[in-house]
Amino acid sequence: MKNNVTDYNQINIKNNFMFCTVMRKPELCKEFLERILGSSIKKIQYIESEKTIDHTVKAKSIRLDVYLNDENGTIYNIEMQKSDTLEIPKRSRYYSSLIDLDFLKKGQDYNDLPKSIVLFVCDFDLFAPNNKALYCFENRCIDDTELSLNDGTMKIFVNIKGNQRKVSEKMKSLLEYFDTGVISDEFTACLENEVVANRNNEQWRLEYMTLQLALKDEYKHGKQAGKIELIQSLIEDGTLTIEAAAEKLNLSVEQLEKKFSEPDNNV
Repeated sequence: MKNNVTDYNQINIKNNFMFCTVMRKPELCKEFLERILGSSIKKIQYIESEKTIDHTVKAKSIRLDVYLNDENGTIYNIEMQKSDTLEIPKRSRYYSSLIDLDFLKKGQDYNDLPKSIVLFVCDFDLFAPNNKALYCFENRCIDDTELSLNDGTMKIFVNIKGNQRKVSEKMKSLLEYFDTGVISDEFTACLENEVVANRNNEQWRLEYMTLQLALKDEYKHGKQAGKIELIQSLIEDGTLTIEAAAEKLNLSVEQLEKKFSEPDNNV
């Protein structure tokens, strides 16, 4: 059967699944972070791969793509973002707060909270038209920007298409590789070798295909839920009768009423 989900040969480092897979290699993830942060890291340790945090039934759960810490206990959450969903700054705030909740166990002091960095690698300029390659945010006093809150949180946004004048040569090579695929040093060659190795790995392809099909099912389910919600609203405002809606969906009135009461709203 023809695979129409994707052409594996076109998958690059900017594909979220590929990015997460490559970042599972500690030596690659470590240097990746060092180039962005401009500082040395002795050791990294993965807390969990694709960590899911879900604290309560009513709270929105999140899946953290790359979740790790270093020898100083600093926690890093790294995300690959190909398109601007118009909520990334707020999402970074939510990720940061849930990392704290996940770490701070009952009875611990707030001072036990580690430093945390939420890092988004973006294939666009989130803060256009500034066109910076790197945006770093921490909490500071509005009236005196030299005064830091020192709450230990930082949010970093990498714009791989940004102006490279104020970044290091190593960072330039990294940005160029992510943006164009051009290999310019030993590290970007290692990244590309890992990408190619994954593309040629049958197990990786199987995992990727399984994920794509699962996402496709979720999308289909979401469209169905959206349709039944729309029909329900049209009935409520008098635009459509329930009898006409049931006939259009090839359901009985009783079956449609049952769909309205179901939490998944499947049609």
